Amino acid sequence: MTSNESQVTSLSLATCDQTYAPYSNPAMIAGTGRRSIEERSGAKTFMLDDHIQTNLCTNASAPGWWFERRDELETLSKERCPLYVYDDETLNDTFFDLLCIDAVGKLFYTVAANPHPRILEKAYQLGAGFKCASSVELEHVLRAFTGIESQKLLFATAFAGPEEYDYAFKKGATVLINNIFPLKSWPDVFKDRDIFICIERENPQQPQNVFHGSRSSLKSGIASSEFDTLAQLLKGLSITVRGLHVQLKAPIFSPPDLNETVSFLAGLSGHFPEASVFSFGNGVGVSIKPGIEIPDFTATRENLEAVKDMYPKFGFWLEPGDLIVAHAGVLLTKVKETNQVEGNYYVRINTGMEPLVRSALYGRHHEIVNFSKLGEKETRLTHVMSVNGEPGDTLCYAKRLAPVEKGDILLITNTGACGSDQGLGLQALEAEHQHYLRARKMCSVKI
Repeated sequence: MTSNESQVTSLSLATCDQTYAPYSNPAMIAGTGRRSIEERSGAKTFMLDDHIQTNLCTNASAPGWWFERRDELETLSKERCPLYVYDDETLNDTFFDLLCIDAVGKLFYTVAANPHPRILEKAYQLGAGFKCASSVELEHVLRAFTGIESQKLLFATAFAGPEEYDYAFKKGATVLINNIFPLKSWPDVFKDRDIFICIERENPQQPQNVFHGSRSSLKSGIASSEFDTLAQLLKGLSITVRGLHVQLKAPIFSPPDLNETVSFLAGLSGHFPEASVFSFGNGVGVSIKPGIEIPDFTATRENLEAVKDMYPKFGFWLEPGDLIVAHAGVLLTKVKETNQVEGNYYVRINTGMEPLVRSALYGRHHEIVNFSKLGEKETRLTHVMSVNGEPGDTLCYAKRLAPVEKGDILLITNTGACGSDQGLGLQALEAEHQHYLRARKMCSVKI
């Protein structure tokens, strides 16, 4: 184990049951204040699971971009903390590599993943389109990029009223629906329109996601049992389906999963003869284990291009979701105080942690680093509490951290998409708590 390896610990959430929560310590209950998630939302209690993600980085380069730019991050942490920092170089690499995949006809950046102006500008400059989940987001993109082509706008939401759908159609956006409710409720809005539909890929043998509160456990499309009703609505309203979308259950774009998904869509295409596009959501192969390159663009490219050759008449669109930007961000927090209770070490940081709780529920992986003690060995199990937390409201049960002192900086990885899950309508992050780290070099294309 190297000296840098010792500084990394995993942050993940699992549902509290006998399988995933073998610990009885009440201090492991994840909370973001004086109430646990169970008390605040009525959902199950969530606990940090010490054995779900235990791999540590194996060499000095494994920690990622933040390690290379540690001097700049140290300077920033002295000026303002807490602070979300986004790396321009990582975003360059990510967008450039994905846009160079020949099999992908269009790439869409999810606005709600992180609507930071410079991240949106990056996506626009490099040629990506935008997935908008509301008319507010669509309006924002149109104002920010007045010359944007309508074919680079994808309007996809689970909750919208007739006015929002009508607005999207009038702006020329591709409209994706994931249930038949809008067609039944507002037929005049959809009459004689072209749409994309999201298909629920039903797989009864698929294991239940341990993140029961995550997006991947929610219904994400029109089920086959609704096809007869759908066909009647399409015919009665003279609606043409131009594309079929599937929301992948997992972020790993493995060859078997991709082959089965495309074969599934191809089998349905007979019901929708005008559909010429297969669209994939949440599709980039992103590792949830540290020490592995995130994302694996080479595998993504090879898998997509191999399957595309088998179905040449269909175009492929890719909407990778928030994981496209998550690994480009870190959160710098300062330790306000430390304490030891009955042999347990507690540290309180100077920020609320609601964004990270939501993030972990959505299946993202985080690592915690004692940024002030890089190079020192780990010696302590450490409970990390939010700014208003008490020992019973521990956010993170950290397996390995160098001894933490008041004033130390803790760095949390993969936070490029944290805090913006509610979209533009409810900004979760203030501008003064974000910093965009400019590139020092041109991006190097990996494929």
